[in-house]
Amino acid sequence: MKYKKAQAYYADFNTIEVNRLPIRSYFIPFTTKKGALGSDIKNKRYDSDKVVCLNGIWDFAYYDNPNDLLDTFDTDTMKWDKLDVPSCWQFNGYGNPMYLNARYPFRFNPPKIPTTEPVTKYFSYETWFTHAKEGEYNHLGVYRTFFNAREDKRYIISFLGVCSCIEVYLNGEFIGYSEESHMTSEFDLTNHIKPEANELVCIVHRWCNGSYLECQDMFRNNGIFRDVLLKVEDKVDIWDIDFKYKKAKDGKYTATILVELSGNGKEEIEVSLTGHGIEKNIIGTPVDGKISVEFKDLDVIEWNAEKPTLYDLMVSIPNSYVYTKVGFKNIKIDDAIYYLNNKKIKIRGVNHHDTSPVNGYTMTLDEIEQDLKLCKEYNVNTIRTSHYQPDPYLLELASEIGLYIVDECDLEAHGCRTQSFLFNFNYLSKKRSWMSHYVNRMERHYGRDKLLKTPIIMWSLGNESGDGCNTMAMYEWIKKRSDIPVQYEGAVYNRTKAYDIASQMYPSVADITLVGERKSKTKQFNDRPYWLCEYAHAMGTGPGNLEGYMDVFYKYDNIMGGCIWEMVDHAVLHEDGSYTYGGDHGEWIHDSNFCCDGLFYPNRMPSTGAYIMKHAYRPLRLELASEREIRIFNTLSFTSGKEFRIDFEINGKEFSLIPDVKPLRKKIFEIDLGEIGDKDCFLNAKIYEIKTNRLVDEAQLILSEEIRLKPKKMPLPEEFKLVDGNPVIEFKDSKINTSIPYSILFRAGTDNDKERFYFKTMPKWYDEKEKITETFIGKEKCVVKTIVTANKNTFEVEDTYLGLENGVFVTSIIKPISVSGFLPRFGKAFKLDSSFDDVTYYGRDKESYIDMVDHSKIALCHSKVLDMVENNIKPQESGNRMDTRYAELSNGKVTYRFEAVSEAFNLGIKPYSDLELTKMLHRKDEVRSGTYITISKFQMGIGTGSCGPSTLKEHSYYADREYKLQFIISWSENKDK
Repeated sequence: MKYKKAQAYYADFNTIEVNRLPIRSYFIPFTTKKGALGSDIKNKRYDSDKVVCLNGIWDFAYYDNPNDLLDTFDTDTMKWDKLDVPSCWQFNGYGNPMYLNARYPFRFNPPKIPTTEPVTKYFSYETWFTHAKEGEYNHLGVYRTFFNAREDKRYIISFLGVCSCIEVYLNGEFIGYSEESHMTSEFDLTNHIKPEANELVCIVHRWCNGSYLECQDMFRNNGIFRDVLLKVEDKVDIWDIDFKYKKAKDGKYTATILVELSGNGKEEIEVSLTGHGIEKNIIGTPVDGKISVEFKDLDVIEWNAEKPTLYDLMVSIPNSYVYTKVGFKNIKIDDAIYYLNNKKIKIRGVNHHDTSPVNGYTMTLDEIEQDLKLCKEYNVNTIRTSHYQPDPYLLELASEIGLYIVDECDLEAHGCRTQSFLFNFNYLSKKRSWMSHYVNRMERHYGRDKLLKTPIIMWSLGNESGDGCNTMAMYEWIKKRSDIPVQYEGAVYNRTKAYDIASQMYPSVADITLVGERKSKTKQFNDRPYWLCEYAHAMGTGPGNLEGYMDVFYKYDNIMGGCIWEMVDHAVLHEDGSYTYGGDHGEWIHDSNFCCDGLFYPNRMPSTGAYIMKHAYRPLRLELASEREIRIFNTLSFTSGKEFRIDFEINGKEFSLIPDVKPLRKKIFEIDLGEIGDKDCFLNAKIYEIKTNRLVDEAQLILSEEIRLKPKKMPLPEEFKLVDGNPVIEFKDSKINTSIPYSILFRAGTDNDKERFYFKTMPKWYDEKEKITETFIGKEKCVVKTIVTANKNTFEVEDTYLGLENGVFVTSIIKPISVSGFLPRFGKAFKLDSSFDDVTYYGRDKESYIDMVDHSKIALCHSKVLDMVENNIKPQESGNRMDTRYAELSNGKVTYRFEAVSEAFNLGIKPYSDLELTKMLHRKDEVRSGTYITISKFQMGIGTGSCGPSTLKEHSYYADREYKLQFIISWSENKDK
C-alpha cells in the first residue's frame, strides 16, 4: 500500500500534535460489570473485551539515513525486518545504545534539530567541540502491523510511550502526529477503518523539537517502547472520568465524580462508591455528555502508604463498565511542615527510571511490579518517577501496596546548562516562545494521572530545566486544578519562587541542618517544607554517610526527607552475561559509567548500597539508653510499634519484645542482658513485621569490646625470611609474600572518589614508590625502614617483626616527612596463590567503610575469595570489612591467620592486586592473579563525590599524623586433609 509522508512536523516548532485526541484519564473499560470486577490492575488492559492489545511482532524498517525513505513509499515493496513492540530499537541491533547525562546529542540551536542533514560538529562545555562520527543522522524507524475491525464501533488507538515522536498512518492515509515520549497519545481511527484487515503504519523519528525538553540522564533510546492499545468503543461511550474530594472541618469527606461521554451521549450514567462501610450509588442523566456526581458526609479511612485503604469506584453506562480503586487523603502545610492526614511524614525514597538491561525503556508490568516490591522489601516508602510519567500501572500498584509517589512531568532541558551561551540553565524556561510547549506537557501530565492520584503526594514540574516564566506557567496551571503540592528543584536557579515544597539536590548534611534551623541563605528553603529530590548518589561503592542525612531528617520537622539517586543501574546486557555502559557502543559522545549509579544491579540483585538503604530506612531505630535499657524510636507515621516483633540474641540467650511505641515517638524498654563482662559482647536484633513476618531490619548494639592479645616472644620462626628487605613466609609447599606496594597508602579509586569528574583524587596516589633505607635482623626480631612517596607526599615507615610460635608479630609505624591533605589508607598487602580460596573471618559481615558501616554486624563469617568483592559493573575498590578481629585463608592443606592485637583492623581480600584493579574498566577485566590480603589500620570513607559531597573530614585521616598498625601472622597445617 502506498503512503505519502506527512510534512516534517517533527521539526516544526509550532506543531506539538496533529489530530491527537485530548488527553484523558487512564482507565480500562469492560462490556460487563462481571468482567470489570473480575480482572486485576496488571491484567485488565490485556483482559478487556473493549481493548485489543497490539503488542507483538511488527514489521520494521530502519533508516539510518532518513533520506533513504522516499516521500512516497510503498509498504508492499519495502524490505521489512521483524521487531517486538514494545521495544527500543537500539537494544535490538538498530543503531547503537548511547548514554548521555546532561548533553544533547546534537548542536544546541533551539528549536532547530538535525532533519535530513548529518549531525555536525558542536559545542559542549564538557567536551568543548564534539564531532559526530561520519554518517550520524536523525535516523528513523517505520513500523507496520495489521488488525481486524468492525464498522459499527469507534476505534481509538492509544500509544502509551513512543520516543521521540510518532506519525500514524492507516490504510494509506495520514492520521496524525504526536510528541512527548512518555505520555499517552491517542488517535481516532474510525473514519479510516475498513471491515476486517487494516494496515497500521507508524514512523518514529530519533529526535524532534520536543527532544530539547527530554534531555534526561539515561540511555537515549527510540521506538514504540510501551504498550499499544486499540480501544474498541461504542459510538457513545465513557470518555473521561475524574475523582475529586474535599475534607470538611468535621473530618468527613465529599467526593465528586465527573464523567464525560463521547459524542455528547445522553445515556444514563451509574456511579457507585463502596467499601469499608460505605455504600453509595447514583444514577444520573448527563447534560451535553457530562455529569458531576457528589457523595457527601463520607466517614472514610484515609489512605497512606503504611495502611493503603482503598475504595471501589464503578462508573457505567450500558455496555461499558469502568472499575477502579480510589483513596482519600488530606494534605496540609502549616509552619513549613507537611502533614498527611494530620500526621507528619518522612520521605524514605528512591528515584526510579524505567530501565531494562535487555529492553532499554521497555519494562513489562511484571518488571514494574518487581521494582515496587523491592521498594517495599527494602523499606522505601516513596518513589520519584524520574524524570517523566511512569506507566500508569506503576501508580495503580503504588496505591494498592502502599508507596508515596512524586509524579514528575516529562520535562528536562539539562543541555541548556552544558551547551548554551554562558551555560544558561534558564535558557528555555525563560523563553516565552516555549511556554505552550511547557504548559502542554503539564496539562497532559495531570490529565492522564488525575484518576490515579491516590498515591501522589507531590506533582513535579520536571527536572533540571532551570526556572522562568514557563515553569511558573506550569505551576499556575496545575494549582488551578489540584490541591496536591508542587515541587520543582529548578526553582533554585531563579530564586524568586520555590513553589509549594522547597527542593534541592545533593546538599551536604551541614547545608540541610541550616535549613532545619531555618537559617539557610536561600530564604525560600526556610518558609516551606523542604526535601531532597536527589541525594546519596549510589554510584559504585557507596553511598557513604547515609546515616548522617537520616539523623537530620528525623531531627527537624520541616525537612521531609529525600529520594536516593537512584534505584537501578542503567546498562546493556550482552549474550555472554557482560554489561556495557557509555562509550562501549561506538558513541561519539558519552558520559561513561555515570549511568551505573543504582542501589540494585540491572538484574535487580542488591548491591551493598541497597543494604545500606534498607537499614537507614528501618521503621524502628534502636539504641542503648543505659546498661540495661534500650531506646526505640518508631519512625513511622501511622503504624504502632506493636505491629512488629524484635527477636534479640546475646551470648546465646534469645528473647523477644513487642515494642509498644506510638508513631513518631520514642520509648525506653528495660531488658535483661545477663552478665556482660569485658569481652566482645553484642546485642543482636532482628525486627519482623508481624502481619507478613517480613524481616525489616537487622541491628547490632555493641555492649563491650576487648581486643587485647599478649603474644609471647620467641625466636623468629625459620619459615619467616626477608627477601630484598620484604618479608616472605614459606610453609608446607606454600608461600606468602608481600604485594607491590607492600605499605599500601592508596585504594583503587571508587566512582565517589571522582568528585563529579573534575578532580580525580585517587590516581594521584597510584605511583606509590617504596625504598628500603635500613634493615636490622636479629634472633627474635627484625626491623625494616622504608621511605614511601606518593602524590607528592613523603613518609617514613618502620616495620618490626617479632618472633612467635608459628608466627610473627608485625608492628608498622608510618611517620610524615613532607605531606599535605589526607591519607586514603594505611595498610600492609600480602599475596598468596589462587589455591587459597576459603576465607573465615570475624568482623563485619558486609562490605563496610567508616561512613557506611551501620548496615553490617560483627559476626563469624565464611566466604570464598571472589565473594569478598562487590560485583560493580565498573570494577573499583570494594569489599572492605571493618572491625575485623581475625581472618584465615586456607587452601585445604595450609591455613594462614591474621589476627588483631590491640584494636580491630580493616580487612580486604581480593582475587587481584589493588594496582591491577586500577586498570580495570569492566567485569570481564577481573582476571584472577592470586589471593591478595590487605590488613589496614584505616581506610578513608566513601562519601558521594560522584555527584554530591565528598568524604567528610571526620571520615578522613590527616596525612600529617603518625599511625601504628599491629597484627599477628601465623600458620598451621590442616592435618585432617
